[in-house]
Amino acid sequence: MKKLISVLILSISALSACSLKEDAASLYKVEEPLAATITLPEEMHPNEQQIIHVSFTQDNKQVNEVDMLHVQIQKKDEPKLNDDVLVKPLSNGVYEVKSTLTESGLYNITVHAANNNSTIMPTEQFVVGELSEKDLKSIQEGKSKSSGHHEHHH
Repeated sequence: MKKLISVLILSISALSACSLKEDAASLYKVEEPLAATITLPEEMHPNEQQIIHVSFTQDNKQVNEVDMLHVQIQKKDEPKLNDDVLVKPLSNGVYEVKSTLTESGLYNITVHAANNNSTIMPTEQFVVGELSEKDLKSIQEGKSKSSGHHEHHH
């Protein structure tokens, strides 16, 4: 009988240790990921130096200096990256990206950044000069894919 009572008490105490506290979620720190804002010029022309600005926020605060930053610019559908990319920090937490793109077309800028253990790689698409028929078709296909049917899952 004593053995049964001991087993019963041990089982009850083990099960009670597994119950969730109602405030358990509030005990964990909620991480705010790093966010980047890429500001592109309204118009870009080939063989002219382009100036792009990148700024960062984390925890709803401006980040004045990120731990790591690398910027890539690449013409769409071409494997070669643009080598002519200079990144310079400005005084107010904004980074200036300078590049001279020699051809008209559709380009992507990808910002690789890290701060406080949060790493991001946002990509923005932009146009330099005039678009080819292939580029126009690519943009139209991209829009039709993104504006398609969306299902809601609950």
